Amino acid sequence: MTVGGKRRAARLIWFGLALALAAAAIAGLRPAAAAAAGEGIEITAEVGLGGIVKEGKWTRLSITAVNETDRALKGELVFSVVQPNGGYNQSFSVPAELPQGSPVVLELTVPGTSYNENNNKLAFREERSGDEIPLTGKSFLVGSSTANTVVGVVSRDPDTLNFLPILNQRGYSLQVVPIEDQKLANNAMQLGSFDFLVLNDTATGGWSEDRIAAVRTWVQMGGTLVVSGGAGYAKTAEAFKDIVPVAADGTAALSSADSIVQGGDGKALDLAGPVTVSTGTLQAGATSLLNEGEIIVAAERKYGKGRIVYAAFDPSLEPFASWSGNSALWARMLSGSLTSYLHQNVNGFGYSNGYWEVDNALNAFPSLRSPQFNLLLVFFLIYIVIVAPGVFLTLKAADRREWAWWIIPALSVVSSLVIYSIGSADKNQTMTHSLRTMELAGDGRALRSADVAVFAPRGGTVEAGFEADVTVLPNSDESGTGNISTNRMNQTARTEPDRVTAVWNRVEYSSVRKARLEYNEESSGHGQFDIAAEELGANRKIRVTNNTEADLKKAALLANGRVYSLGILRKEKPQRQRCRRTYLLTASFTITAIKCSLLREDGTSIRGIAAC
Repeated sequence: MTVGGKRRAARLIWFGLALALAAAAIAGLRPAAAAAAGEGIEITAEVGLGGIVKEGKWTRLSITAVNETDRALKGELVFSVVQPNGGYNQSFSVPAELPQGSPVVLELTVPGTSYNENNNKLAFREERSGDEIPLTGKSFLVGSSTANTVVGVVSRDPDTLNFLPILNQRGYSLQVVPIEDQKLANNAMQLGSFDFLVLNDTATGGWSEDRIAAVRTWVQMGGTLVVSGGAGYAKTAEAFKDIVPVAADGTAALSSADSIVQGGDGKALDLAGPVTVSTGTLQAGATSLLNEGEIIVAAERKYGKGRIVYAAFDPSLEPFASWSGNSALWARMLSGSLTSYLHQNVNGFGYSNGYWEVDNALNAFPSLRSPQFNLLLVFFLIYIVIVAPGVFLTLKAADRREWAWWIIPALSVVSSLVIYSIGSADKNQTMTHSLRTMELAGDGRALRSADVAVFAPRGGTVEAGFEADVTVLPNSDESGTGNISTNRMNQTARTEPDRVTAVWNRVEYSSVRKARLEYNEESSGHGQFDIAAEELGANRKIRVTNNTEADLKKAALLANGRVYSLGILRKEKPQRQRCRRTYLLTASFTITAIKCSLLREDGTSIRGIAAC
């Protein structure tokens, strides 16, 4: 070949390579171009309630997905977020079937935090192929969280209680958020964005059972529910008439407001004529906070760890709406729940200082035991006898002492295998271990939560299934980089219609994985502890009776910052004598809790804690 022919051939080769590279680039860009042209899944996401996300609390993620591809899609929608505590990725998924062109609304319960393009992302994985389908629009959330005390207001008038932030001048950090009742969450965990929930002049009788149960559980978990409305109180309290402080029985005209003015720091209130307020009678366990003659103006009732506050007037109507004493009056009515911003605690997700003791308890599997020392000692002595004098004398007698170079190593390998088999005899199957907490309300109702550990002897992918009414957070045993793109996706909480599953990927050999469970609804029928006090001069004798559904082991009474052991408290049965434990305390005392672990009928214990 001539020099000119070689040059032409080289040009042709370079030209072919350039065409191949261009074709590869076009092929690589094709999926993104298809998504941009509207051939993927159009995603619209809304996080929080009323646009508010509370730091360190569960919140709602609502996603509207429109399938713009050329076929129906079936798979799962996955939201991944970097956990602030640990910096690792945590995924939450929900199954989804997307017909062509029709919007589908999906909901997830996710951790409340500040979101940006580097700490979260959305994805859709098709079931058939396992591929990710391109998303149009933003595939990540952007928004800030708040640590303020959040007051959610469900009212006919969205400006109801908009004066409350005036109290921030007194050291509070209040934020009022109006929300439509149909947008209220049906899950108690998702209501965690609110510290207070105000219902005013809104009909609750038509609410779904799920929404009513969610609000009740949210109160029992520590929320404060405010029910008001004046003439509309009866319809506002309809869904909660058995737990509100005042049972409605009509209305009355308020012609005097002396006690209200006193509660409002003496600020004048011009009634300009009779004002319609609701009337009623105090329910059991309720306390009146403010009375105007025979009319109960404000009252409260404890419900679990939370409380319910009643107001007889409509705060959105005059003369109360523009009254200058409003903030002072409501500060007094809500004083049991308001917290200064200096004393607010922001809870985190994942590992934290408060989780350390629980983590250690979960590592102590009751069924995982150390190998028997006596057995290992006997085997070791046999090994010494065989390897030292036994092998030496046998080979000397056979005149094959050079065989010791391979016989002794072989015996060492066999002995190691035997020792390993003895040590791992009870560690070759998957095991679970849980630490469950039950917080009794005193009337048979209880809040339940649990921390669960799974021992995986073979590693790989590990799944743990739970009831459908729980919110689960699988924990990771590794730290991350804090960036969604560089972290591995190792754990997922998968929500399905009939169950919730914790999934861990790439689990190491003989490893333990843990998860935190919180039940979305309160439970009933668990009984209570009866605590009686008897005066003994300057002291009081405290008697505790177990009227719960189970025998209790290692029970303890927490009072005045001290722990008083109660030992075993067996449940009270007709054929048994009352089982009681008695302690002598000073006349001024505060009982914080009773803590214990459950005792099986056969006398063995179940590791756990019941806090009451």
